[in-house]
Amino acid sequence: MGIKEIEPGIIRIFIETIFAVQSEKAPDAKLKIQTVLIYATL
Repeated sequence: MGIKEIEPGIIRIFIETIFAVQSEKAPDAKLKIQTVLIYATL
């Protein structure tokens, strides 16, 4: 189930999504950030 290589474009989409959610101050913003950090470290 592991992703060994992630396209830079996909990472950029994740990061842009995080900033969009964070700017809206959604309650689950911290959870989304943690999820992306996990993906980024795989």
